Amino acid sequence: MFFFIQFANHLFLSPTQLGQTLFNTFISNLVILTPSTVFRPDGGKNGLKEGEVWFRASFSFAEEEEMEEGARRLGKAIRDVFASSVRVSRE
Repeated sequence: MFFFIQFANHLFLSPTQLGQTLFNTFISNLVILTPSTVFRPDGGKNGLKEGEVWFRASFSFAEEEEMEEGARRLGKAIRDVFASSVRVSRE
């Protein structure tokens, strides 16, 4: 099975930079997602709007505990990337 994830714009990264940063962060968190440039025969150009960042997540033959761990790692990776676009003021 698989599902697609679309990522919103990042405040400080271009879509290309965001896609590469997400991919590298997924790898460092031991989660592999496929960027649209790989799973689309047109390199992800046709059918996508300018600046859209998509990834495909696939899983099969995984036990429930393994899927939970994968979701935890995926969430951590996404938070790591997008936390840099959030500035919290502590007054």
